[in-house]
Amino acid sequence: MRKHLWILTVACILALPAGWAVADRVTLKDGRVITGSVSIEGASVLVKATFGTIRYDRSEVASIEFGATKEEIFASKLASADQSDPDALLSLAAWAEQQDLPREAKRLYQQIVTLAPNQPVARRKLGFVRIDEKWVTVAEGIQLARSKMEADRLDALLRDVLPALAAAADAKSAPLVQELLGEAQIRARRFSDAAETFKALKGKGFTPFEMRAAALVEILADNPDGLYVLKEKYPPAGELTGQRPLEPGPHSLASSLVLEAALRDRAKAHLARGQEAMRQAAKAPAEDAETAEAAFRQAERHFDRADALLPQLARSYRVEIARRRIAALRRRSDENAKRFDELLESLGRQKLSPAAYRNTVVRLIHYLDNVADDLDAVLAVAKPFSRELVFEVKWAELDRNRIEEMRRVLKKELDGNS
Repeated sequence: MRKHLWILTVACILALPAGWAVADRVTLKDGRVITGSVSIEGASVLVKATFGTIRYDRSEVASIEFGATKEEIFASKLASADQSDPDALLSLAAWAEQQDLPREAKRLYQQIVTLAPNQPVARRKLGFVRIDEKWVTVAEGIQLARSKMEADRLDALLRDVLPALAAAADAKSAPLVQELLGEAQIRARRFSDAAETFKALKGKGFTPFEMRAAALVEILADNPDGLYVLKEKYPPAGELTGQRPLEPGPHSLASSLVLEAALRDRAKAHLARGQEAMRQAAKAPAEDAETAEAAFRQAERHFDRADALLPQLARSYRVEIARRRIAALRRRSDENAKRFDELLESLGRQKLSPAAYRNTVVRLIHYLDNVADDLDAVLAVAKPFSRELVFEVKWAELDRNRIEEMRRVLKKELDGNS
């Protein structure tokens, strides 16, 4: 714990010239003076200076003068600043950032935009970007950019909007802006530029974002002139939905529908591999749940890749995997329920000692807990697909309530015989 031996007075702090940083001073008994950030640990005095941290025994120290902290200096500067002057507050916010006081700086920027809503520095520091003469968040700007792309306003999008978004984006939103840039470049038939944009995005990971970027790099590499040959109508059921499908043959990737078809062709290959893994799972004996589960996980990895290219494309296959997992859980649940019924039935045919009766009730509760665990697992598997698996969810919820009620009765019986 830091103990103050000498403290600069508030008057001294307020008298310091602007921008002057106050450091702690350690005077040793041999006359040497060391400045830096001082902390005391037991019998040691630590001084963190520009050249590193040095440790002294307290017996070597003659005196310590603790300077004002940067937070204290900020508070004094804020107290003397004109709270109605955006320029004065902007200067203080810049000082706070230089002193690594981000929260204090952010509060000042927020105060500034209430005084001057169009102050550009404060707006940008708060994560806003100016699009169409309005200050918007980056998330809002991305939505506006998508609207402009759909409206085919590509020149303004590429020249003004996307560069502004890129400058304002943080680590989380920057990849989204870059992906939008790549899509806009494809729409503008700048295929080689788009290829370079997606190369920078694909990375080495296996997130949906990276998998989609990698697929787009492959598509653009295979079709550098931007022409993609459809082997079948797309979308396949376009007539049923009132959408005019594209005919088989060469089409430009500049069309969003053609790009979607190209991504779907690659996604179908992942679907096929996932289906093969599901067939392997179906061949596993009913009692070999581990082999089936390993195949299901392999299938899901392929479906993850398919969905990364076209979201929800593999949903029907995922629902089928969920159904098969639920069937396996029900088999295990039924086994525990059968053991429970047999033990409960035997309870009425035997004359048991109090200890034996208690042990039997404990075993009954154990079987119920096993059934409850399986039902909880069923709900975890089914709920992401509750629309398709509504009956499975309802069955598990009803049985879970019954199990809980039976457990309460047995627990009460156990407590009454303790």
